[in-house]
Amino acid sequence: MPENFVVHSRSEASGFALKCVFKHDEKVLQVSLDLKHHEICRRMPNTYRLVIAYDSIHRVLIDDCEGSESTTDIFLYVRTIPLLYKRNEQRTVVLSKSTHPELHFFDRALEFGCGCHSIWHAKDLGGNAVVKLSFRNKLKVRQIIGPLSRRCNGGTRFQHSAVTTRSVGSSLKDVQRLLDSQVMPHLGYSCCYALKAVLQQGNDAAAQMAMWPDNEREEFVHSILEFAHENEEALEQALFIIRDAIEKSNVVTLHAALPELFHQFRKVHSSDIVPAGSYLIRRLFVTPSRVFFLPPLLFRENRVLRRFNPEYAMRVTFRDDNLQQLSRSLMFHRRRDEMVDAIVGKFLREGVAVGNRRFKFLATSCSQLRDHGAWLYAEDSLGNTVDLIRTWMGDFSGIPNIAKKMARMGQCFSSTMETLKVPLKGDIVQMTPDIVGGRHPVSAKEFSFSDGIGMISASLMEKIRYAGYKGMLCLNPCLQGDKLVLRPSMRKFDCSSSDNLELVKVSAPRLVCLNRPLITILEQLGVPSRVFLCLQQSTVLQCTDALVCETTALQVLSGFGGTSLPFAELVRGGFCLTRDPFVRSLLYAVYKNTMGK
Repeated sequence: MPENFVVHSRSEASGFALKCVFKHDEKVLQVSLDLKHHEICRRMPNTYRLVIAYDSIHRVLIDDCEGSESTTDIFLYVRTIPLLYKRNEQRTVVLSKSTHPELHFFDRALEFGCGCHSIWHAKDLGGNAVVKLSFRNKLKVRQIIGPLSRRCNGGTRFQHSAVTTRSVGSSLKDVQRLLDSQVMPHLGYSCCYALKAVLQQGNDAAAQMAMWPDNEREEFVHSILEFAHENEEALEQALFIIRDAIEKSNVVTLHAALPELFHQFRKVHSSDIVPAGSYLIRRLFVTPSRVFFLPPLLFRENRVLRRFNPEYAMRVTFRDDNLQQLSRSLMFHRRRDEMVDAIVGKFLREGVAVGNRRFKFLATSCSQLRDHGAWLYAEDSLGNTVDLIRTWMGDFSGIPNIAKKMARMGQCFSSTMETLKVPLKGDIVQMTPDIVGGRHPVSAKEFSFSDGIGMISASLMEKIRYAGYKGMLCLNPCLQGDKLVLRPSMRKFDCSSSDNLELVKVSAPRLVCLNRPLITILEQLGVPSRVFLCLQQSTVLQCTDALVCETTALQVLSGFGGTSLPFAELVRGGFCLTRDPFVRSLLYAVYKNTMGK
């Protein structure tokens, strides 16, 4: 149990009147901050609110100090920092002249305070993983802890311990400047990225260094440089392990953990084996309060990664501070465009620097658009920049619509499998007109009955990406030799830099499920309703019997499991599927998934 905490920010000294409201029915804690302006300040008073969901609290530490004048401190360990809101004066519900905060609307905010006292930005609070609440009324604390313990998640731990808090003031920034000036310039890119991952995960590492004596801090800096010179891969892995431990809210003693982990990885570490057709790509999570540097993850190749160096590529995803999509938090925000520009637009314009590389916005795939993500790229050793890569991707100047232009550029980032080269010019590629007929009653445009569908000969042989074309290729046995027949509706943009036929998917038998629209169509075609009721009853009974019957369990796991585990061989060897905890968890998962449909 930690006995020391570092105080990064105090609200009672920042010109605010505080009020805590534990809404046990909604499972949220609201801390209202009424801004107290200086006498000479002419700004209107305002109210801010910090919101902490009970689901975000994973540990509660109570320090019940002795003495009648002492306070009782509650330390809330949170997975995500509290969300900051500001009262919206223009949307206030005018029920009465009461100033009660429940009669007002609150919008997400990125800063709070006033220049007459101090202004706090979301980034000033981003690294804090613990919220400290001090109460003078000890009876009130007991009334809070009881209901709170019953409404938090089952895994939330409530503990009592004496705690010492220390203030570091501006020492955290001094530590950051020390690392930026004396460590980062001497590290390779991979180690520099891993060190940033540790520092950006929270203030834990920087706070420990801030409390060390100067000689101990200099010794630690010297150790990092020695480790990097000796084995960069081992140092990188050691730093990522420390980052993961901080993310899980484990207590890490930095000066002891790093040398021990480094020596372990130096002895046994081997480079990751990357499967063919895949690359390890580093990832960023950008929130209003901070930027998370995540370990590399395996991604399938695409047209751009095959042509350019993946080591200079990076994926970024934008989220709110509670790790939910920004569209949910800002849906009804009065100044939504300004908020999006401050969180997303500013980052995409400026990029992010890691070591001597500056990553800039390149493009975004279709799936990333739905997930609020994008691709970044830094100028590589061959001088390739984001502008040169976009020029290589194709000519998108003829697409005036921004959303459509982004989608067309995203074709180059679809995860595809490269097959064979088909020359853009020659006898292999042929153009044929689309099959059209009739007209739309409003737009008067002709209906296309071959939209996105081309043909391919048996000797070439599927859903494809080819140059600036996109669509599906169907086998035409009548085509002689190597032939690829494309239609105008398949052409999305001009591209002369790629002549590889890239496959997204191929036709194959796949597991499908009945849904309501398909059932309705089949009923209209004459299939009796009792057929679907019998199928539903049979599926429910099968999933239920699988929990007690070995034969049925094997059938369910083979049909729904989607794993490569040799269940049939295990059963033949005498293994009991229905009694093994892991297998039963799989059966329960299949049951819940099936019942949910």
